[in-house]
Amino acid sequence: MERQVIAPATAHLRLLEYIVSLDETQALASACIDDDSHFVIQETVVQLAALHVRHRLRCERHVFLLAVQQWQLHVARQAVPGPLAVRSTITAASSEGFACHGALVRQGAVLAEGHFLMGTMAYGGDFAESLLRPHYQEVIRCLSAGRYS
Repeated sequence: MERQVIAPATAHLRLLEYIVSLDETQALASACIDDDSHFVIQETVVQLAALHVRHRLRCERHVFLLAVQQWQLHVARQAVPGPLAVRSTITAASSEGFACHGALVRQGAVLAEGHFLMGTMAYGGDFAESLLRPHYQEVIRCLSAGRYS
């Protein structure tokens, strides 16, 4: 897969290293965070939740973060950087969205967790299926294979 940088300022925001497991209700991934900003910490969990929903929908719809219902950082931000497990659990689903619980875990301890609403919509307009669907299918395939380049 040829990698294209669309927005250089955000190119570093692919935070997941690989997917450990992925099924209809639960996903587990590995990440290594090198930034203690609140945004990067939360974005790591949201990325897995979005990929989890895309997997469940077979990438047939556009998926986006609709709302953060709850977010809690259980440790100081400075304690988060380093290798982590990232979990996503789909707790409810409808035709237009999914409720997900996500967490960052290190050695069994939950460092941060939250509840997110992930919205879905048909591709179209600014969200071209011909570009996005194969892109996310490839991202999921590569992360599941333990590599992303």
